[in-house]
Amino acid sequence: MFYRQQPTRLPASHVNRILCAAGMFRFMIGYVIMLGVFVSRVDLNAQPEPTQNLNQVLTLDGDGDYVTLPTNAFQGLDEVTVEVWVKWTAFRNYSRVFEFGQYTNSIKLMIFEDYPVLRYDIDTEHFLERESSDPRRSIGVNNFLPLNQWVHLAAVSGNQGMKLYANGVLVGSFPTVASMNVIDVFEANSIGRGLWQAPNDEDFQGQMDEFRVWDHQRTAEQIHRSMFDRLSGNEVGLVGLWNFDAGTAADAGPRGLHGEFHGDAHTQHDVTRSKNALAKPVVFRGKVIGEDGVPVKGTTVQLYGLDRKLQNTELTTDDNGHFILTTLRYSDSDKVDVKVKSGSQASWIFENSFSSGEEVLHELYLTGANLKGSVVDYAGDPISNVLIQLFKIEDIHEVGGESNRRLVDYTVTSSERGANFRFPTLPAGDYQLMAHHPEGLIEFNNGEVIHIEPGQVFHADFEMTPFRKGVWRRYSTADSLPHNIISDQDWSDADATLWVGTISGLAQFGGSDTRVISQQNGLLDNNVWAVRHSTKENVLWLGTSRGVHRLDTDSGRIDAFPAGQDGLSDGVVVDISEGADGVIWVRTLSGLSRFDHGVFTQVKGMKPSADSSMQVIAIDDHGVVWTGSSRGGLLKVENMQMV
Repeated sequence: MFYRQQPTRLPASHVNRILCAAGMFRFMIGYVIMLGVFVSRVDLNAQPEPTQNLNQVLTLDGDGDYVTLPTNAFQGLDEVTVEVWVKWTAFRNYSRVFEFGQYTNSIKLMIFEDYPVLRYDIDTEHFLERESSDPRRSIGVNNFLPLNQWVHLAAVSGNQGMKLYANGVLVGSFPTVASMNVIDVFEANSIGRGLWQAPNDEDFQGQMDEFRVWDHQRTAEQIHRSMFDRLSGNEVGLVGLWNFDAGTAADAGPRGLHGEFHGDAHTQHDVTRSKNALAKPVVFRGKVIGEDGVPVKGTTVQLYGLDRKLQNTELTTDDNGHFILTTLRYSDSDKVDVKVKSGSQASWIFENSFSSGEEVLHELYLTGANLKGSVVDYAGDPISNVLIQLFKIEDIHEVGGESNRRLVDYTVTSSERGANFRFPTLPAGDYQLMAHHPEGLIEFNNGEVIHIEPGQVFHADFEMTPFRKGVWRRYSTADSLPHNIISDQDWSDADATLWVGTISGLAQFGGSDTRVISQQNGLLDNNVWAVRHSTKENVLWLGTSRGVHRLDTDSGRIDAFPAGQDGLSDGVVVDISEGADGVIWVRTLSGLSRFDHGVFTQVKGMKPSADSSMQVIAIDDHGVVWTGSSRGGLLKVENMQMV
């Protein structure tokens, strides 16, 4: 049976109410963000954390910069824990955080190729006779490392096995008793460089701090408790402590194992680490099983948060159908969906809530579709390329006349399938379907709630008018945008790309393919309020709640400039503009700054304001910069001062 319905149109009075509400929402967002900035400052001043003192961090540029430690530093340790704070600014090919020992007989923590994949290895040859035929003891953690964010890592080895911790949470393990004691000769102990420089190996690029080595296997509780502590150097079991606060590789521990800088290795001041901003690793382990009860290899596994796929959380199952996914999350209240797909079969598990360090275990069974349908016109002819969205009803209750629902999947009707669509393997529950038509949205059967039971196949067929040419099309999360709230956008002629800022990240919208750039790719946060493509170079400037970013659209490199530091005014970045001379102007809730010759300079005389909608930048034909203020009216810049 077909259901016929015309697209829904809202009355003009409703549209006006929505527009007014949107304006009030933008005002309130600006006020709340401003209030949050001042509250957070009060908290930080009242309860300063140890790492917010004058702290120096090791800085390596990935081109010949590294540190060496004494060759006799770790000889014969049966157990060891190596701790370090790490911030990657780029993932360079096989770059090491550290490597101790000699070629083919070492212990190392490194990046796999140039992916955000962390690997902890103990490589040895003579240890074969005592343990197994595999010379490598290895822990791999796929696709969870962020750029431009501090992560605390702890590599543990000894009688209790190899273990790898991230931010105090166990993210991987391997059953072996190997440790430093299996290394025959310590030819070198390096930080930031490998011991064997293969043609494709590169040096570490980023920053490190609080490099600690212990003579025992530390527990998760011990690691987590002391991550932010500044050690005295006299702690029991401490072998070496390199905190770089003296501007050198001096050992602040009990043995005086002083290191040496090489290349342009140096230290610089840093205060960005915070307990409140620490991401929390969550490990998802599972097994995918087919309808015949046999594990399925090569199945795609994805994690979804809210209504979008999480960045760097996609892989395929191994030969035994197993998978392990690790992701960094910022709230214990977050929920994650797991989707596995193999050909036309799939499986979903919805609303996995989790807490820091939790291992979520699942067996997922692949089956065929249990919700399917078609889209035809009134003559019965199929209509292809129609976007069909599936919503799951969370809890049926009335909120402003609408049920509370969440987008969980979408598909497009295909001419190859006779304009049919299908949603495979849905868990039991209540759902709604919506078809996108150029003239509006069509809900299946006036918004009928479809109840799915295990093993049931439900047919939902749409009938609508054929598409007409020359109409508007609405793009949304169904088209891989990170969020439906669009804050800013700009067009790049150089690569024919529309860059779209949302409250969940930046989208590179280039036709059929959409690339999402978010906090896991190096943004300071996901609220992208300002987007401006430079006309002088192929660079994209982004403004977020925590600062400014410069994205090289050719190489993909992201440089982050935190708000309130190095000449950039504090507060949420609300607008970015470029002058004819190539100078970049940045407006924040607290002021106005210019970026010229690689340096930010703050304009004097600007008073903070809470209304982000009034703080735009305009540059006239004479190069004069103007900006607005909700309290001070129209402001003009002369000689880097407000007049």
